[in-house]
Parts: sequence; C-alpha cells; structure tokens
Amino acid sequence: MSNINTTMKISVIVPVYNTPEKYLRPCIESLLAQDYTNFEILIIDDGSNTTCRTLLDEISSTDSRVKVFHKPNAGVSSARNFGLAQITGDFLTFMDSDDVLDSHAWTTCMHALTQYNADVVCFGWQDHLADKTRIDHCITNDYSMSVPYKHIEYMKSVVPIEDTHVYLPRTDATNQPLLCDSKTLLAEVASDNIHYGGGYPWNKVWRVSALQDHNGCLPQFDEELTIYEDKLWVIEAVARITSAVLLPDIFYHYIFLPTSLTRKDTDIIDRQPLAYKAYDKILDFLETDYPDAYIVAYNFYFDVIFNDIHILKDASHSKSHRQQYRETMKIYKKLCKRIVPRTLYHPIRSPQFISWFKEHMLP
Repeated sequence: MSNINTTMKISVIVPVYNTPEKYLRPCIESLLAQDYTNFEILIIDDGSNTTCRTLLDEISSTDSRVKVFHKPNAGVSSARNFGLAQITGDFLTFMDSDDVLDSHAWTTCMHALTQYNADVVCFGWQDHLADKTRIDHCITNDYSMSVPYKHIEYMKSVVPIEDTHVYLPRTDATNQPLLCDSKTLLAEVASDNIHYGGGYPWNKVWRVSALQDHNGCLPQFDEELTIYEDKLWVIEAVARITSAVLLPDIFYHYIFLPTSLTRKDTDIIDRQPLAYKAYDKILDFLETDYPDAYIVAYNFYFDVIFNDIHILKDASHSKSHRQQYRETMKIYKKLCKRIVPRTLYHPIRSPQFISWFKEHMLP
C-alpha cells in the first residue's frame, strides 16, 4: 500500500456524552493506534459531567492530534454538526464514543479511495452483544433484513447455540471490493438499515471535497430528529457524491452497552413514532429527484409501519399503546396517500403493500 498519499488528513468526529471510562478510553486509544497517522480526532463533549470532561482533557493532553471541544448538551446531531464546523482534514469519518476501530482500518480505506478514485469507502462491522455473541456484517454480501432485531434473532436460529460468533454467508465474490455509483448506493441505503453499509456514519470515510456544495458547505445532521438522523444524513451525503467502494473487511466493533441491551420489544415500539418523523423526511428528500431510491425507501417505511400496527394491536391491553395505535394509524393512512398516482408506475414489491393494495384498490 505504498501508493497512499499520506499528506491527506483524516478528520474523525467523536461525540461524547457521559461515556464511561471503560468504553471511552479504548475507543480513543483505538483511533490513536491507527497505522495511518495523519489524522485529527475531534472530540465533541456534549455537556458531559465533570468526571467525563476531566478524562477528555487528560486524553487530549497526551497527543496533539486529539482536540476536545466542550459545549452545552444539545444531542448527538448538534455535537456532530459542531464537529463538522471544526474539521481541517481532506477526508471525514465518525466514531461513537463507546466503540472500537481496528488499527489498520484507515490505511486500508485510504488505499481503496486512492486505487479506485472513489468519493466514499464503506466497510463492515461487528456487533458485540450482551451475551458475548459477536455478529459479523459483511457489506459486500447480498444478505440483508429490514429490521436488525429480526436479523439478529434469525441468525441465532441458524447457528448452533454454543457458537458465539455468527458469520454471515460469504462467497468468493463477497470477498472482493464492490464498486458502485451514487445512484446505486443511494437506493441500497434507502431500502434497508444494514445493506451496503446501511445508514451509519461510523463505517464510512468520505472525501470532503465531494461532500461540499457550491458554497463549500457540508450536509448537516437534522437536530430535530433523535432516531435515524444518521440515516437521513448518509442519504443526503450519498446524493452529493459520484462513486463509492465497498470493502469486505470488518473494521468497526459496535459495542452494545448494558443500557441498550435490556430493551424490551415494547421499548422498541415506543421509539417508533420518533422514527416515523425521520422516514417522512427521507421520503421528502428522495421523492422529486431520486425516484428509484424513493420507491425502495417507501417499501421499507411501509413494511415497518405495517408491522408496527399489528404489534400494537397485540399490545392493546396497554392504554398507552391503544393511543399509540390510533396515532400510528393516522400516520399509516397519510403514508398510503403517497402511493397514488405516481408511485404506482414503479414496482412496489413489499408483501405488506401488496396485501394493502388488494384490499383497498382492487375490485
């Protein structure tokens, strides 16, 4: 990989809010251990407590490439936007403050960006679950499911119980880099949460000049959203680029914290109304200029809300869920109005949509 131009700097934005030291320190150490050394780590402290702030200042004092910015708490999107205003690098990436990155990740990414002259490089990740199960996500593989939780449960059902490392199906073809244009990547990301790297900012390295508009501005995270704000940002970013390269390598280690590991099914449903706002904004962004991506995004949204309605029906014993069912039905009916007339000229293959269509549109 001697053809890498090491004068090109990588800026990595790391939002932090009261991350425990047992997770935060390994995260930053994994970045400092990168064998591609021309980078800056922009840690955006989003109003953390004194203990966390002190730790961040201590870490930053050990390496000039680490820069800490303290700001009042305003959420992860605000922190990332703050970081976007501070970057000085030629390439941009993100990191969650409780995760870990393999030490050769950026060297491999920079080599791929140079070799293929791409605007973004995407790579796979590994989930670390509470029960020590590890799940590999190889993004050059065609395997995907719309809902990550179903994906996890399905994978557990097809491997021996004693096997704590789940490998997704791989072929020789999936062990090679995959090149695609912006239109293809946009449709893949819009259609699913994990396909082609999904709508995550932390498993991608972007060429900054490709993301900038004619005024030199970068896409901003929507600070009104608290779920899928990262997917909306990725979709808006992909719409600005020309080419992408997907690597079969798994570099990122996504650590499920205890607080996120104990969620019940009802907790997930309670969060869904927040997700609908993001889905609506994704459809609004895609509808006019990106019809192919719009249709697959519509399929995804329709499947999610259709399934949520049936789950809420089953949870009708809960007063709060009865109210949520009524509100979700309103959103569902509003979504259905997006179907006619134009979208019927495009293939909508969702089984849930076909069921709805037969019931409401056919004689």
